[in-house]
Amino acid sequence: MPTFALEDQDRVRLAEAIHDLVAYLPEEERGMHQTLAEELSSGETAFEEDPVSSVIALGEETWPARRAVRQYAKDEGAEDEWEQVIGFARPTTALLLKRLRKQSDARDLDAMLEHPSAAFAIHEEEEAELELLRNEIRKVLWQEHAETLAPYLEDAQKELEIIREKLASQEDSAEDAEWNTYVNASDPV
Repeated sequence: MPTFALEDQDRVRLAEAIHDLVAYLPEEERGMHQTLAEELSSGETAFEEDPVSSVIALGEETWPARRAVRQYAKDEGAEDEWEQVIGFARPTTALLLKRLRKQSDARDLDAMLEHPSAAFAIHEEEEAELELLRNEIRKVLWQEHAETLAPYLEDAQKELEIIREKLASQEDSAEDAEWNTYVNASDPV
């Protein structure tokens, strides 16, 4: 049976990804993934199944939930996300965000961060802080607003199904093109 080897930094990144993603699963479905994350964190270096494929599958499985929370944060949850980010951000970052919000007159964080003045005011350090904060806040929003997020989740699941259908169609087209290339190359001229 093949084994899959991982470097230290890859194991850490995969374990972190799993920890981020399992928050979007029902409690009863988290065990297997958390076990894999623990194995990755503990220094396990060889696996019977490819852990990268497991994390990719987990990412795909949780995509609708993550998409739903993002959409919620742009719509009716914009103020909730804003208050939490301001509450947890460093004081200097919070002050900067408040000024940017006032200047940009944006309704949600994404729109505010896309405002031209944000490019000059927000530096790498603040970007990293906001990314980490928003990631954690979205997990909390997912847990606290499950009922409100239901329509967003339904839309995201439909969107994922459309994406899967398009990918399958493109895969079929690519296989047909490859076959036609092979057949045409073998035909005598």
